[in-house]
This record gives sequence, structure tokens and C-alpha cells, in this order.
Amino acid sequence: MLNGVLRKSRVRLLLKVGQNLLRYKRDGYRKRKSVRGCIVAEDISTLNLSIVTQSDKQIAGLSDSMMPNRKGPKRASKIRKLFSLGADENVCRLVARRVVKEYDNGFKKYKAPKVQRLITKRVQQRREDLKKVKADRKTQSIKLKSTSTMLSGKASLLALLVGRTYAAPVATIVNGLDSPAPTTFTHPMMSPTQCKAACREIHPISVHKTFGEQNKQVILAALYTGCEQECTSGYVAPVDPSIGCPTEDYDCLFDATTCDSYCSEIDLRRLNTNFDKATGEKHAIYTAMKASCKLACTNIPKTPATLSYPLGGRTPLDIKQDCEHIVPVGVHSNFGDDKATIMHAIYTGCEEAATGPYDYKAPIVAFCPTACKYTEDECDSYCGDINLHKLWEFWSGDGEKSEIYLASKHSCKKACANI
Repeated sequence: MLNGVLRKSRVRLLLKVGQNLLRYKRDGYRKRKSVRGCIVAEDISTLNLSIVTQSDKQIAGLSDSMMPNRKGPKRASKIRKLFSLGADENVCRLVARRVVKEYDNGFKKYKAPKVQRLITKRVQQRREDLKKVKADRKTQSIKLKSTSTMLSGKASLLALLVGRTYAAPVATIVNGLDSPAPTTFTHPMMSPTQCKAACREIHPISVHKTFGEQNKQVILAALYTGCEQECTSGYVAPVDPSIGCPTEDYDCLFDATTCDSYCSEIDLRRLNTNFDKATGEKHAIYTAMKASCKLACTNIPKTPATLSYPLGGRTPLDIKQDCEHIVPVGVHSNFGDDKATIMHAIYTGCEEAATGPYDYKAPIVAFCPTACKYTEDECDSYCGDINLHKLWEFWSGDGEKSEIYLASKHSCKKACANI
């Protein structure tokens, strides 16, 4: 509707620069367009208006009540401004959430926008890593330029002395000997940042099968630590590699023979992606990772780490929100229409484990032995296939992740066995 056109239908007008509804390309540009007149007629189905001036009398259903905003700000700086938060406070908990679906069992499905322009520790670490990589590249480039200048000078000198073109490898040009290039390597193999990235690309297989879910993270950390030490400065085994956990309080979970067998079964996939076999890097990294695995294995106590409840000193509301941030993947493909029941069980198990000790070793009792939908083996398999994404983002303390993981899986199996 164009103001000033006193018609109740559409008319074609020749518009010029400066008028509404025209996006001009150059000065003096004109275009004929169809516009609607400003007279309200019976062909208008909806008319959006705003109150300009309000009298003393309220309009029922419009100005006599306050309607809450359906959506809130998404940008991190605007959320901080709205709630008067500091730079170090978490803004993700104050984002506007809304209920999109409510199930019969009381479980509610929420939707929340992703906070934009959020500077997290991961972003800061990534920026620092990029700066280090650029600095390492610059340093390496300067070294290569100086080395090439020195080598070209020595090669030309040797050519003048010998009287022929010198085509030996670079390492032999420096020594002045016509021998093959060495197959050894020197430390560090690469920069610390590159070593960490290269070690993280290695994929250890069968760690969970051999050591179990509780000890999986300990062994993985030991494997990556041994790789990074060997890559940067060379892995140095302790002088006294004896078992360190038999004390007055607890004993070791594995003996030396068992650790040697279990660590030998681990298959290190993608080891040759960043480490060269010809120079001996691959063998050195392999040996260091297996030695670090055996050392960590022989120091795993039988008793797990003690936890204080509630985990992390969280309030019941924080526990509920952190548990609902977990994203179970694979629930729909395994359980279908029973997805809501399994999701509710996973979140319930998480909340119970975070509030107090959860007995995840308790036997699962089925109250429908004659009419159950899933067998015990099917529940064990289906719940085992569920991948709990984003579990480590909010439950990453000492033993917290393992406790929440085991409790969620046990609660899933208990709910599955009673469908």
C-alpha cells in the first residue's frame, strides 16, 4: 500500500528515484511498477497496525495485558547486556528456551537458539594454536632459506673442486661424502602444536573392549601422552617402573603380565598418517605409546575415585539443565516409537547419578516377563549403541563423565526391559 494513491485497487505508476518501492540502479532511473492504493477495502484480509496514541481507556485483549516475548536475544553480548552479566559469566544458561512438545509421562522437549559470537576456551585455544602454527611456519621458512643458501654455496664449492656436477642428497652435500641419506630422525619431530594434532589423529582400537568403560579414558590419555613426549623430546621411561598402587588403602586392578597382554592387543590405526616409517618415526611412536600404556595400566587402583555429591556442587536446576544438554544419538533408529520413554530414562539416570551414588551394577528386573517388548540381550545391545553426544561439555570432572555415562546406560536398559 503506497501512501498518497487514493485508490482501492492496484495501479501501474511510473516511479522515479526517491520514491518508495523502487530500488534504483543509477541517477535518473525510472520504472513502471504495480502498486496498491492506500484505501482499505473488502479485498484486504489482514491489516497490521501499531498504536500511535493511546487514550485513558484500555483496549480489551490488546493493551490491558502484557504478553511475554516468545524469543530472546541470541548474541552473547546482547544477553550480557540484558541480564547485566560480566565477561566471565556463562550466558548459555540464560538463553530463551521454549517447550515445543510435552509427552504423557511428563517429559518436555525444549528448543533453544545457539548462542552466537560466544568466546569459549576452545575458541581461545584454537586461536592460540593458529598463532603458534604461523610462528612455527615463519621460523621454519627462515631456517630453510638459510640452509638452502649454505647448501648452494657448499655445493658450488665442491663442484669447483671436483670438477663435476654434484647430485648427491642434501645430507651428503653437507658432509661432502657420496653416501646414502640417513634413515634416523631427530627430536623434536615437529612443533609441539603439530605433535599434539598428529597424535590425536591416531585411533586406538579395542581399548574399551579390553579395559572397560571406567578405565578407557585413563589408557587413552596415557597413549596420547606417550606419543606427544616421543614426538617432542623423546619418551623417557621411569627409572623404577614398578607397580605403584599397592598401598594400605587399595590394590592394583591389573598385574604386569595382564597389562603387557592388554596393551599389546591395542591396534593403533592411522599411525603412519603423520609419522614416517622409513625414518623410524613410526616405530619410535609405537614403542612409546605401548610403554606409556603399560605404565598407566599397572597403576590403576581397584577402588574408583571418590566423588562428592551433588557433583560439582550443582543445584537441582543446574543438574537438570546439564543432563538435558546431553544429546543421545541412535535412540530413534533402535527404539522407534519408544524413543520418548528411553530419552526420559537416560535423563532420569543422569539426574540420579549427579544427585547421589547410583548403583549401576544392580540387576535389572523386568516386571513384564510374559509381555515385554524387548529381551534382555536386545536392551543391552540397543542401549550400548546409543552415543551420548556433548556428555563431556558439562560432565568432565574427575570421574563425573564415567559415572553419568554408566548410570544413563543402566537406566536405559532398565526402562527398555519394562516396555
